[in-house]
Amino acid sequence: MAIGQAALGGSLAAVTVALHAAADLFGLAPMGFEPEIPTLEEFGQPEGTAHLLTHDGRRLGTLWTRSPDLPDDLREITCEALALCAARAEVRTTECELEQIRAVITRRREYQDLVEEVARTCTFLWKPATGEDMWSRNVYNLLGYEFGVDAPSFQKYHDRIHPDDVDRWNRVVPAAGRDERSWSIEYRVVLPSGEVRHLFSTGVPLSDGNHAGAAIDVTDLRRSEDKLRRTQHALAQVSQVTTMGELAASIAHEVNQPLTAMVADAGAANRWLAHVPPNVPRLQASLSSIVRDALRAGEVIRGLNGLAHQAQIQQTPLDVDGLLGEVVELISPDVEREHARLELELGAAGERVLGEAAQLKQVLLNLTSNALEAMRDVDLGSRVLRIRSTVDQGHVRVEVSDTGPGFETDGAERLFEAFYTTKSNGMGLGLTICRTIIERHSGSLIAHNQQPKGGVLSFTVPLMAAVGCG
Repeated sequence: MAIGQAALGGSLAAVTVALHAAADLFGLAPMGFEPEIPTLEEFGQPEGTAHLLTHDGRRLGTLWTRSPDLPDDLREITCEALALCAARAEVRTTECELEQIRAVITRRREYQDLVEEVARTCTFLWKPATGEDMWSRNVYNLLGYEFGVDAPSFQKYHDRIHPDDVDRWNRVVPAAGRDERSWSIEYRVVLPSGEVRHLFSTGVPLSDGNHAGAAIDVTDLRRSEDKLRRTQHALAQVSQVTTMGELAASIAHEVNQPLTAMVADAGAANRWLAHVPPNVPRLQASLSSIVRDALRAGEVIRGLNGLAHQAQIQQTPLDVDGLLGEVVELISPDVEREHARLELELGAAGERVLGEAAQLKQVLLNLTSNALEAMRDVDLGSRVLRIRSTVDQGHVRVEVSDTGPGFETDGAERLFEAFYTTKSNGMGLGLTICRTIIERHSGSLIAHNQQPKGGVLSFTVPLMAAVGCG
């Protein structure tokens, strides 16, 4: 609005209002407000009198006139004009501020949409009283609706729930809306394309009776878990097949010793029978050995079957030194056949352990058999098999040593790995089975070299007193 000479009659040479003070007063300067009234620069420096214009105690500007006196009616008109100009500027300022706020809200919405899309999440506002919904953009994406076309609603959300999950959803979510309490649920949704997605939603009641909620797409997680389960199932099947193979190999390995002994005893029996006259006592001894070896083979099979099925050990009190005596009797023919010398040092007389005799015998027979085989390339006079028992800190220790070449520096621990063997015809299962048996008896089995040569295999099992028995 401009106020010129015509508006003031002929009594004014010029009217100029400097609105810099009014701009400061109404906070317009930061918005770049341009007043519509001519400035002093446009008229030059006029001659006359400066009149301060105020309204409600606020300074609006300065009016220049030739006359030192300004009529009251003119002052009132000028003040109204300046106030209207300031009001228009204030409206424009408010509009600019609203535009800035809208721009900030738009940027924040875009940022929220981007974050939700990357995180595969979404947010919503649910009004249980009316069934109305407000969705973030990613709700549309996760449910297969078109943003800006499909109006959000509780029913539209419900329509996407998988048929198998509808009943559970109906039990949880509507009840939470009625009772104004928090809720969380995992469910599936079916998109128009037929794709199935897994969502996890949670919501909390607000003071106005509405619910604010969020959902996260856990489809990839559930698919990964399903893939993991299938892989674990496949591995379990492979493990079962491997275990069956190991069991078969173990049976073949462990039963080979008594079967070999039975063949040797049967041959001896034939020789004593063909002797003229037949040597009946020797024949009976050979037949007794065959029976004993057959029983031993049966015990081996039962023991391995128990290991494969993780059966509970039938523990009974055992005299370790007495058990060693029985083993020595069994291996004497093998010691003689290998031209070795047996040294027996029993230091656990009267001490008892809890265990299964057949399985501990199997361990001892395996250890002594390995020791005898390790000395086959040693000079005949230097082959010594030593079996020693001691009591040490609540345990019975049994050592089986030989005078063979010993173990490789880094191979002592590998001896107990399945299918690892240093023998040309070995299967690599004997010591693995032995360690399993000893560990089931709460003991340990180790291997190390001795000086000046030879290897030592030793195991410990707890005394009955150490396990609270006896």
